[in-house]
Amino acid sequence: MNRESLDPDQKRYLLRQLKQKRSFLSSDLPTYDSVIGLEIFFVMCECELRGQYPRLKDINLEIQRSQGAVRRLVRALVKDGWVQLVQADHDARSRLVIPTQRLKRTMAGYLATLPSRDP
Repeated sequence: MNRESLDPDQKRYLLRQLKQKRSFLSSDLPTYDSVIGLEIFFVMCECELRGQYPRLKDINLEIQRSQGAVRRLVRALVKDGWVQLVQADHDARSRLVIPTQRLKRTMAGYLATLPSRDP
């Protein structure tokens, strides 16, 4: 898609969407001013929509970043009350990353900025 192929209504719609998302993303998100933090937030949103809790390993595999950087950010999320790390029932070596109510409210706010269907 290039901007010349968009009609004025499509451009206005996209501009509104971008502004809304930029506004939300610059608010109090637990990203720690990090692209990795933002990716973790998006993975948590995706898992919330699926009704699943990701394992720490799943987050590493999904975003393909350094394991140490992901662990550091997840530790910060735990410390600041955004997520809990819980041992998985099926495998004592796996830890699930469970969003707290605080993160669930934030994710719901972000997801509300997304169109629920194509325009």
